[in-house]
Order: sequence, then structure tokens, then C-alpha cells
Amino acid sequence: MKKQEIIDLILENGSSTQKYIINRDILSVDKNSPNMLDLQEQIINLKEVRKILKNQNNDGWFGIYLHGGTDAMDGAVSRLKSLGVEPHHDFMRKAKKALYADEYPTKARRSYPPVEVYNFSRAVTLANLHIDSEETDKLLVKFQNHLIDKFKRGSYVESLDEVSREIQQAKYLGSRAYLPDKDFPWACDFIVLGSSLNWKTPQMKNIITTAMENVARLAPIPVIFYYFNNHYVAPICGYSEFDNFDDCCEFPKGTIVFWLRNYNYLCKICDIKQIPYYFRQAEKLAERIKEDSLINNLPGDALKAIEATYGFSGKWKNEIQKNVDVYYMAFQILHNANIDF
Repeated sequence: MKKQEIIDLILENGSSTQKYIINRDILSVDKNSPNMLDLQEQIINLKEVRKILKNQNNDGWFGIYLHGGTDAMDGAVSRLKSLGVEPHHDFMRKAKKALYADEYPTKARRSYPPVEVYNFSRAVTLANLHIDSEETDKLLVKFQNHLIDKFKRGSYVESLDEVSREIQQAKYLGSRAYLPDKDFPWACDFIVLGSSLNWKTPQMKNIITTAMENVARLAPIPVIFYYFNNHYVAPICGYSEFDNFDDCCEFPKGTIVFWLRNYNYLCKICDIKQIPYYFRQAEKLAERIKEDSLINNLPGDALKAIEATYGFSGKWKNEIQKNVDVYYMAFQILHNANIDF
């Protein structure tokens, strides 16, 4: 398929979410145009959106947790954002106030570092709540600078032995643990930086690209655990799908949905073409789409995983819905990888 054919497919048969995001992010249609305002209203009235909004407490907090699925603050806000909900709505502004207040329902049972200290869940939520037309929150800038500094440090790591050690226990064989006061760029960092691009300048983009060139040089990257409270805690997202597969049609069940998300974020924050080790996945995806061999070659269990995770119309009722959902995800990757086809 060609680029325009995919755009036409989505705009003719896609959900309100897909039409809105393609118009906004690919075609640069003004969000205040009548058609876009109508699509935004349709998105707000989606069954899934209404369900999430019913789970918002009076103080603005979503659910009862900080980190988790749509029963938690970060999962709820991230899902709303992925569905095309804009952060200017009152319920999103209310969520931001609740995040700063830090009075989540389960706080007595599980505590997190203070609000001012970097935490993935707070950082990704704050990034998703940022309104591009408004001044960036100082706390979000602080969190983004924290990550950019991490990428800078990652550019100079010559060996994983500088930042981590091998874990000897049989249970963790092949994994590593961070050395005290050391850190390394991780896939969860892609998500935070990719959720709001207010930080992105040519200079900053080059910092991320240079760091990821070095990560690729050190690949394959094993799981690197934090040793915390006498047990090992791994980063939220790993590199396995980046290191072990070149073709998404080879991904096993479950892996592909994480790759679609995390790889897209990576393409958003750096110049992926400068990193052959990682760019080859986008090249193969483009090849599959040009040959119209993507969907027919995806394993059945991978398609079921995509349907369960990214099925915007729920369970696929026909081939058109399947094609729209799969091509919608793939198209965003190729757009952010700056691949024309």
C-alpha cells in the first residue's frame, strides 16, 4: 500500500480517534476547525472514554493508584491521550491538580517519592497533560531535563560494566543490576519524552540520537535491575523487542504490542535513520507495507494481541476494521521514522 492509500483507508473507515489523530498529527489540520471539534466531541462521548471518566474521583484523581491500568492515574491519562482526548478539558486540568496534590486513595498503603522527585508515573502523566499552547510546567521541564541528562551520560558509557554488574543468582541469570548512583537510558524513558515534545529542539534531538547510537553499539541490552528494599526491581520497559527481532512479523504474542508502542516513541524522540541497528525495523516495516505483505504475514496470536490492545472498534467485525487498526499503528511509526512510501 502507498501512504495516501492508508490515509484514505483510515479517514474513510477509521474510528473518530483515528481520524482525529491522523488529521492532527499527519495532515496538520487545525484542531479548532469545525470537523476537528466535532471529532473531539465524538471522542469524548466514546464508551471507553466515558467509562474512564466515571472512574475519576471528585478531587480529580483517576482510580485509586498512581501506576497501573485505567484504574490508575498514569494508565487512565495515557489511555485518554492515546484515544485523542485533548488535555485542555476541565477533567484533564482537574487531574493535573490532583497529581500535584499527591493525595491518591492508596497512599497509606504504598508511598512514592515526593512530587518533586522524578518518578515514571508522575512524569508520564504530567507530560500527557501538557497543553502545547501553554507554558510548560516547571516540574515537567525538571523531569525532562533529568531524562536528557541521563541520555547524555549514556552517550559516554563504554561498557555495561561501568553502570551495572552481573547478577549471580540462578533466578536472574543473564540479567544485571545497576551499580550505586549509575543509570542508563531505558525504553520507559522514550515514553515520557515522547508523550510531550515541548523539549524537542535539533540540539536535544541530537543528544537522544547520539545516546541511542551508543546503546545500539552495546546491544543486545539485558534486563538491568535496581536493587531496592532487598529485592530486584526492573525498569518498566525493556529492550528485548528491539534487540531480538528485525521484523515485526516474527514477534511472538504480546511482544508486538509493546514494540508498536515503544518503538513509535523512540522514532518520535530521535533521528532513527542515524541508528542502523534500530532503523532496520522501520525499514522492514516499510517494505512489508509497500509489498502489502504485513497483515497476511503477522502470526494469528500477534493479530489477536493487537486486536485486544489497539482494537479501536472493539473486537474486529470484519477485515476492514482489522486493516484499519493495524495500518494505523504501523503508519504512525513510519511517519515518525520519517520514511516516505
